Amino acid sequence: GTECFKIKMVTKAGREETMYFDASNYYEIKTVEKVKANGKEEEQVSTFGNFQKQPEGIVLPMSIDQGTGPMTVKSVSINKSIPDNIFVPTELAGKKQ
Repeated sequence: GTECFKIKMVTKAGREETMYFDASNYYEIKTVEKVKANGKEEEQVSTFGNFQKQPEGIVLPMSIDQGTGPMTVKSVSINKSIPDNIFVPTELAGKKQ
């Protein structure tokens, strides 16, 4: 029921995804991705809603549904400081560098 722009993307590897953008605000409201599972091609549909503008000015969907029921995003941190040791591979985490 929403007027949309529809963009179909096919990668060099053959992955196909169709994205739907609300024509009034350009928010991505739906994606349909063709995936292969157990030798069969299936469609994976994701819908996005409850868009909220973050203090940094970025608008993000706070509700995402991938067919298994909606997931609600409670909070978002943007440009949060992260300690460098979080990027150490687990096999090196216990060893001195």
